[in-house]
Amino acid sequence: RNNLNQNKIRKKVRRGRKRKNKNCKKWVIYHANIRGYKSKSASLDTVLNSVKPNVVTLNEHALKNRQKLNIENYKSFTKNRQNEAMGGVSISVLNDETNSVVKLCEGPNKDEYIITRHEQFTPAINIFTIYGESESRTSKADSEDKWNNILNELIKIRNRNENVIIIGDLNKHVGNGEF
Repeated sequence: RNNLNQNKIRKKVRRGRKRKNKNCKKWVIYHANIRGYKSKSASLDTVLNSVKPNVVTLNEHALKNRQKLNIENYKSFTKNRQNEAMGGVSISVLNDETNSVVKLCEGPNKDEYIITRHEQFTPAINIFTIYGESESRTSKADSEDKWNNILNELIKIRNRNENVIIIGDLNKHVGNGEF
């Protein structure tokens, strides 16, 4: 008899979970360090058609100057390198969600990051995608300046009591020193 009662309770708990999950809408972010968008756009389209993410973040898309990232059904925000090889970052958002998304900022000069603010959430979610410079090719002073820029943006988000998702290739040793 105790086993029967326990089974009834388990079924009620499971039913409750199912109802709860049916009301939740899935929000998917897909990230890739793509190492050249043009040569991999067909593969990316195949993955996106399968995964169907709300947001796509790409690092090292290798677009230069004013070239645009064109992903079907998405609006893209990009920060391209001007003259150097590879690099670049982008955040692409489903066209259906663009009314609730703004590009907050991008890194100054050669700082490769973009921040978008997704206002359909309370509190808003900020997506911060970063492609960090290689530690071995950057002076300590330049590296510290770039990280201070990033930290200042994170402080602004914190001061608005909003959430942040940091995605990217930081090119850093995690836990290696103050930054």
